[in-house]
Amino acid sequence: MATLPTRRAISSELHTLKAGVIDLTEQRRRHKIDVTLPAKAKHGDVVDPRLSALNQDIDRLVGLARPMEEVTKMVTESGDKSELKTVSIVGMAGSGKTTLAYAVYMRLREENCFQCHAFVSVGQNLEVKKTLMDMLSMLADGPRVRLDVDIKKVHLIGRLREILEKKRYLIVVDDLWTEECWQIIKCCFPENSLGSRIITTTRKAAMAAECSSSSSDCIYNIGLLSEVDSKKLAFGNENYDHYPPYLKDVFPEIIRKCGGLPLALVAVAAVLKDCQFSTDSWERLNGSNWFSLSHPGGEVMKRIFNLSYNDLPPHLSTCLLHLSIFPQNYEVEIDRLVRRWIAELYIVGARDRDVVNS
Repeated sequence: MATLPTRRAISSELHTLKAGVIDLTEQRRRHKIDVTLPAKAKHGDVVDPRLSALNQDIDRLVGLARPMEEVTKMVTESGDKSELKTVSIVGMAGSGKTTLAYAVYMRLREENCFQCHAFVSVGQNLEVKKTLMDMLSMLADGPRVRLDVDIKKVHLIGRLREILEKKRYLIVVDDLWTEECWQIIKCCFPENSLGSRIITTTRKAAMAAECSSSSSDCIYNIGLLSEVDSKKLAFGNENYDHYPPYLKDVFPEIIRKCGGLPLALVAVAAVLKDCQFSTDSWERLNGSNWFSLSHPGGEVMKRIFNLSYNDLPPHLSTCLLHLSIFPQNYEVEIDRLVRRWIAELYIVGARDRDVVNS
C-alpha cells in the first residue's frame, strides 16, 4: 500500500508520454514532415558550383578590390610574421568566399611570397581523405605523386608534414563545415616558425573562430555588394543605353531583390540574358514567380542553399519550412511567427530561446 501513490504517479506520467507521442505522430502525418535529412549526393553526381569561382579573371572581379587588400594584409602583415597563422573568411552562401580566397591565393602565389602552395575544397560530404590526397598531389615536388587508394589518413598526414616541415607554405582550405574535419586537416600543418599561412572559408561564424589564430584580427566577414557593384556584376560595365527603357527603369528593383548577394545577381543576369531582355520575360520575372529555379542559374542557387538547409538540425528545418505558408513578398512579423511555431509544437521548453535567437 505504501507504494501505491508512487505507482499512480508513474502510471499518470506514462499516460502523458503516450498521449504526447500520439499527438506528435498525428502532427507529422498532418504536416507530412520527415525529420530525416536527405541523403547527400555522391561525389561527382553534380558539377561543383565552386569550380566557376576558380576560373575567374581576377582583374575583372567586381567588388573584391577592397576585400582582397584587407585579407591580403591580414595574411601577410598583422601579428608575428614568423609564426604559423590562420585567417578565416566567413559569410553566407553565395557571398563570394571561395572567389575572394582564390583571388588572394593567386595574388600571393604570383608574388612568390611562399615556397609551396595548395588550394583544396572540403565541402559537406566530409571526404577528408580525398582532401588530404588532393593537397599532397599539389605540394609534392617532381612528377605527379601516385596515391594508393588504400593509404590511411595518418600516413597522408605524415607525408604532408614531412613536405611542409622546412618550407614556408600557403594553404587554402575552402568550404569547411565541421570542427571534426578541421581537427584532422590542421594536423598536416607544422609550426615551423617560417611565417607559413593558412586561409579557410566557412559559412559558420563559430567555425571561423575555431580555425582562426585569434578571434579579433584573423576573421574576415565578407559583406554584400553595394548598389553600384551589384549593377556592374548583374549588367556589366557597359553603357546602359543599349538596354530597353523599361528594363532600365526596373534596375533598382532587381538590385533590391538580390540584396547585394553575388550568386543571386549572376543568376538573375543569366536569366535576363537568355530571355533577351523581352518585355514578357521581365513581367514573368517580376510577377509572383519573379525568378525561376528551373533555370540553370536557379539550379545552382538551389544546390548551394540546400547545403545550408540540410545542415540545419531537424527542429530548425521544420520551422524554416513553416515560412512557406506565407505569400511571396509578404512581410512576416517575428512575434507572430514564433507564436505559430509554439502553437504547432515545433518548439517546446528550453529550445524556444534557441530558435528565437537563431
